[in-house]
Amino acid sequence: MTAADDPPRALALALALALATWLVREKLIASHTTLSAALPDSQARAAALVHIEAAINRLGQPFAGPKVALLGIEGKGAQLYFDAWRDLPIAWQGIGRKPIPETWHRIGPRRTRAHARSRSRNAMHPVQAMLNYAYALLESQLRIETVRIGLDAASGFLHDRRADRPALIFDLLEPLRPVIDRRVLGFVAAQTFTPADVTLAADGTCRLHPALARRIVAHIGQIEGIAPILAKLLKRLGHKIPDAMHQQSKTWVAQRVIVGAGGAK
Repeated sequence: MTAADDPPRALALALALALATWLVREKLIASHTTLSAALPDSQARAAALVHIEAAINRLGQPFAGPKVALLGIEGKGAQLYFDAWRDLPIAWQGIGRKPIPETWHRIGPRRTRAHARSRSRNAMHPVQAMLNYAYALLESQLRIETVRIGLDAASGFLHDRRADRPALIFDLLEPLRPVIDRRVLGFVAAQTFTPADVTLAADGTCRLHPALARRIVAHIGQIEGIAPILAKLLKRLGHKIPDAMHQQSKTWVAQRVIVGAGGAK
């Protein structure tokens, strides 16, 4: 039996795709804001802004799928977005006594070829380490808030459901990553780093010194974008932020009806 032969399943599939499309569009809007507000003018920035604006307009219209095409739109936007960062300088001191890798003088690509070949999720550049750390803070705050309002962290719309990852948390990370990026870019621009701020391992991966990690936490603080994106999601599920425990089960059911019938598995 196909979705066309099962109207409830067809509706659930359409709703799941609409939610996935909304998540990608929200990420593109936030990416456009970060590029406009946090990066200086450049050819790469201009190209990214034009492409992302076109993608935002495209996803503002009904999107019929398939989801792989949606992921392609998101991926191309992310590639151009991070390309616009590559030449941003990083200020250092004390490197005469303790040299740093040449690639650390600029932000560079989000993921190098060497990093891709290594299959390591660990950062190989200080800014990558800062972003990974900041994304982990965001993920932690999202987990707390989704539990508080009664959503099922395992049931997502954009990311496939797997036993080893909370798909909804990964979904909600996407539109908020550019918010975190903006904070990290501002932090990097305002700092002069020293080699002691980062520990470089023999395999080329790097980790933040605890003192630097604490400064990043203080700079990021509470992430304001979490409550608005959750409120928008619940509205699309036909609910609002619950103010009582018994209301939480309704948001969970509304989410699982879509995901269970036709969403990401």
